[in-house]
Amino acid sequence: MKKISVLLIAILSLYIPIKTNAQIYYSVNYATKGPKLIHKSGDLSFLKGQTKLNIEYVYDNMMVGKKPEAQYITEKVEKYNKDEAGKGDKWLESWKNDRTKRFEPKFEELLNKNLEGVNVNVSSTNTNAKYTLILKTVYTDPGYNIGITRKPSYIDVVVTFVETGKKQI
Repeated sequence: MKKISVLLIAILSLYIPIKTNAQIYYSVNYATKGPKLIHKSGDLSFLKGQTKLNIEYVYDNMMVGKKPEAQYITEKVEKYNKDEAGKGDKWLESWKNDRTKRFEPKFEELLNKNLEGVNVNVSSTNTNAKYTLILKTVYTDPGYNIGITRKPSYIDVVVTFVETGKKQI
């Protein structure tokens, strides 16, 4: 299949023929007017006519800010537990559970809303779909909101399309 580095809504371009060996870079920022897309190369025409796509989420080797996720987590848990016993452990539980309970469902909801016009449904439950979109988050900027100044959070992702069950690009 094809490897694509993606972001969020730019998957709308699925039906626009692009050159061979698709590689697209996306960055998701919910606070701006939309994702930025850098087209590197590739052909997504194999998706033409597909009405269902499976989606899988991968977070391996993700950076959070300027740190590997493991280091970021360790520092956060230690800091919060130092401030208040057990607070860091609760934060860690939320950090892990929010992916499957909040962020992934919301991602699918927003993506499907933007794909309504092209009759495509993307879901982690579409395990019988011909193709699977593997969404690998490579970078997370948690952002901040401290009084009068703020920086919105965003993610950078790489999207790879594979035949469902084969995991081959």
